[in-house]
Amino acid sequence: MPVSAGYMRKRFKLMGVARDSGGSIITDAVGQMTTERKELAKPWCSVKVISSTENNSGTATKSQLTLEFTVRWNKSLSNPTPDMSIIYGDATFDIVSVVNPLMRKEKLIVTAIKRG
Repeated sequence: MPVSAGYMRKRFKLMGVARDSGGSIITDAVGQMTTERKELAKPWCSVKVISSTENNSGTATKSQLTLEFTVRWNKSLSNPTPDMSIIYGDATFDIVSVVNPLMRKEKLIVTAIKRG
């Protein structure tokens, strides 16, 4: 069953270090690896809150927000690297897992935790 685009009304930015077609980090003119983060993709998605917790320890309150993004299958996102992150709204999220639920290259379910 193909993925319906009707419920994918949100967008996020997939950020990471630029890589060549072989997956190697692009080097500059001197031959040093670049660490500049770039926008790798801006896919349409649906967003679902998985969990939202707050931990109150003394004077500091720490909150943790976990979101699930459903996107159409995307080669750059199907095998994420540790340097990749997601910017959604004004928050940055670290990618925890990427699952191809039907193993048909139709959609990906990306689980991410908010930084900070």
